[in-house]
Amino acid sequence: MPHRFDILILGGGPAGSAAALALKDLGLKVALADKCHFPRHKTCGDAIPGPTLKMLKKVLPDFADELKTFTAKQQIKHCKITVPNGKTISIEWKEDACNSSRLDFDNFIFSLVKKYTSTAIYEGFEAGSLRYSNNSWEITGRNSDQLLTARLLIGCDGANSLVTKQAAMRLPDHAMYCTAVSAYYSGIKCAENTNEFFLLKNYLPGYFWIFPLGNGVFNVGFGIMAAEASKRKLKLREMLDVIIETEPAIKTLFADAVKISETHGFGLPLGGKQIPVSGENYMLAGDAASLIDPLQGHGIDKAVYSGIAAAGQAARCFEHDNFSADYMRGYDDDVYAKYNPELKRNYRLMRLLHRQPWLANAAARLAGTGAVKKIIAKWF
Repeated sequence: MPHRFDILILGGGPAGSAAALALKDLGLKVALADKCHFPRHKTCGDAIPGPTLKMLKKVLPDFADELKTFTAKQQIKHCKITVPNGKTISIEWKEDACNSSRLDFDNFIFSLVKKYTSTAIYEGFEAGSLRYSNNSWEITGRNSDQLLTARLLIGCDGANSLVTKQAAMRLPDHAMYCTAVSAYYSGIKCAENTNEFFLLKNYLPGYFWIFPLGNGVFNVGFGIMAAEASKRKLKLREMLDVIIETEPAIKTLFADAVKISETHGFGLPLGGKQIPVSGENYMLAGDAASLIDPLQGHGIDKAVYSGIAAAGQAARCFEHDNFSADYMRGYDDDVYAKYNPELKRNYRLMRLLHRQPWLANAAARLAGTGAVKKIIAKWF
């Protein structure tokens, strides 16, 4: 027998958990399904920017207190950017920000859904197929006989989203895709309250990063546009080692470093092109909606915002009994009014720095001036 709901959120990461938290007081029957059992690892840079925390505080009044009890985080106060000529730009964050392994942070938010909402949770439910019939979605499990049905579907199922492929009928745009690798190290000679970015002359458009997680552990990675990696036949797992061993600005930092994990690869569907993120009786949020910042490479803040925005649109749909594609575009308008100017600007800037790396060098020379530093702070 099918399990019937008003809303099914597919994917329990930050977008899906934020949506569930935002729906908690609306009196709707909500389910949250994820193919994994939490805690689960997600390959990522592990940076949690300030806006992410601010939005979660708004949607859950107790979030600030819960965050105090969450110890698996490292507070980040500064950002350091090394440009192609070796000069550096230092920025102090105004908002609270932290780094946390996504194994820990995603599980933390997911646990808040269990604690503060009546959401039906389905861990280990890998969706096999979607079917839309009679104003309802039917989602079957790939390796089980479970059948979930819902009037409204919110796809928060990541970069390889089944909802994007089967509901929106859209495949990833290779021109708007970034590929990256990351691994964990200990013993790197870097400050534990500073995220470091390296724009390397031979590896644009992209960057190398070192993000501290506390207790001497660092997330280290390298990302570049997928088309560029393909064109140059780069093997990113090998390139991560090459960069660490040969780039002068990086090599000395790793003199006593120890690699403590395998290197994992992941893909990032970048924002910067306005594409539909909803349709009849469904919405896409987070990575499934291609909302990753092309310059910074992170999307967790946009995932949380889009999850909350999807919950708001869902509330309006049920209030007015209107789930049409036209009415659902209110969600698109919300998300793109918030982020499209920023994503388009950063995509253009990322491409410009690839063609004209001297601009980053010039920015480093001028970074002592307050006006230039403010501009750079907005980028990163």
